[in-house]
Amino acid sequence: MRRSLKGSRYVATASPYLLWLVILLAVMPGCRQSPSPASEEPEQPGQLLPQVKSPPVLLIGADGLDRKLLRKLVRRGNLPNFERLLQEGASGVLYSEREIRSPALWTTIATGRPRAVHGIYDFVTGSRLWPRELRGEERRLVTSKMRKVPAIWNMASAEGRKVAVVGWLNTWPAEKVNGVMVSPYVAIGRAKQITIKGAVYPDTPYQVWPQERWPQIRALITTPDEVEESLVQSFGHEPDAEVVREIPLLARYLDGLRWSLAHTLTMRDITLHLLREDRPDLTMVYFEGADSLGHRFWLFRRSQRRIAAQLEEAGMPGRHAGALAEAFGHVVDRYYELLDGVVGELLGALPENAMVLVVSDHGFGNRSCIYPLPASTPFTGEHRIEGTVLLHGNGIRSGASIYGATIYDVTPSLIEMLGLTAPSLLEGKSMLAPLVEEEGAGDEEERASEEGEESSAEESFRAAELERLRSLGYIQ
Repeated sequence: MRRSLKGSRYVATASPYLLWLVILLAVMPGCRQSPSPASEEPEQPGQLLPQVKSPPVLLIGADGLDRKLLRKLVRRGNLPNFERLLQEGASGVLYSEREIRSPALWTTIATGRPRAVHGIYDFVTGSRLWPRELRGEERRLVTSKMRKVPAIWNMASAEGRKVAVVGWLNTWPAEKVNGVMVSPYVAIGRAKQITIKGAVYPDTPYQVWPQERWPQIRALITTPDEVEESLVQSFGHEPDAEVVREIPLLARYLDGLRWSLAHTLTMRDITLHLLREDRPDLTMVYFEGADSLGHRFWLFRRSQRRIAAQLEEAGMPGRHAGALAEAFGHVVDRYYELLDGVVGELLGALPENAMVLVVSDHGFGNRSCIYPLPASTPFTGEHRIEGTVLLHGNGIRSGASIYGATIYDVTPSLIEMLGLTAPSLLEGKSMLAPLVEEEGAGDEEERASEEGEESSAEESFRAAELERLRSLGYIQ
């Protein structure tokens, strides 16, 4: 039996004997099998039920992609591919939750479960972001084996769908899936990368499942020193030696820029390869650049007065504000343009009937100055609870607005898109129902007469969603 997310309808897709067996197992105490934690080695997925063919789905995760800045750059004409998604599909705010910490949020996005259930709170164990009883433990890299519940790639694999998961946070070591998983490794400290978001390295084991795909994937890795200088220069330039000498962090931040560009190019090339060669049912790819570069360069989008004031708060000379604005004022905006180009390439590798979902785990904005910043990170902007969601594909109403969506709603939406069996314990719900065009639209006169009713229903729906968010603690 396959449960529909849109209602209580059930469709029989198996023999009577199998149906009776499912019912018997469901009602007998102790016979119901709970999902295996990620730490257990899953069996190679089998096909128990006839597979319902659904359009392929692409999930693009963009860490820290801010909705306000995105729409501002779209209005300027700088992001043609995002503009297409906005105009032809649905969009809205995707509410995150505090503490805003990427490993916890992206694991919630991939599982539909809160961190208290999936068990991932931070990049390393024992930090202040873990429950009190788990703080102070030895600092160890958080791995995929610590996740306590199945992710969407496990659910899809179990029902015979082919998956490609590229660069998703906290997936190292790569898990056994029905398809390909490419898992970034997070080196603690400065052993390898500048960013704490991880990277795919030419010399690190367990980054790819199945292992025989490693030679193909390894050939697609771009390292920081392989990034073309012309691309780096299009983002910004190193200021005069005096500025770098008095603000030495700039050299490290320029290295961070190269890392983010290398990461983006690597994820792009691997994903394009898998889309073309494997044609997965579900493809997921994660880009970290909007967040990492936002932390380092967001300040320089602001006025020289604000730049000088924030530098001086951190004990650094504010007189270089003008030079810094000139050198780095366009880094963040330029990354959105780069990502727009990547999105365009990914869209071009998809069949026409594909569904595309773009999400961010939070937004980004100006620092509110309500808390002190350490001198080691004087340039940071600030996370915003409002993230971004874009949904595009056949049947999605053009220009529709998504109201009240949260990071818990991503997995239920993917389940519906793929036609999977919905787990019983998911906090969120699918975003698709209010966005899908109804078949057999009436004539223009009839639709015009219904506009008032539709507007009223939309307002009622929005009010209900806001109340749901308040009850969950997302908004006050």
